Amino acid sequence: MSKNQGEGDIKSAKRYNEHTRADVSKMKKTAVTDAARKPETPEEAVAFNAGVAKAKAKAGTQEQRDANVFRKLEELDKNSSDPVDDTQDA
Repeated sequence: MSKNQGEGDIKSAKRYNEHTRADVSKMKKTAVTDAARKPETPEEAVAFNAGVAKAKAKAGTQEQRDANVFRKLEELDKNSSDPVDDTQDA
């Protein structure tokens, strides 16, 4: 019987499944500990919510990188020698 089963082999599939199960288990444990940790004062609640928001937000460097990409695209569009005219019918 051949080791190759289409796009992968049995060992690779088992390794992937083991890693995926371990990651899911780790995420579940983290979610449980985060849910169990409730802020006791309004100040703690504000700090906790700010931490959650920061964790879900883009990194500052990512925002800058996105802005640079859009800026370059706008420059390319302005400098294009072949502008697209959407007002004319084909």
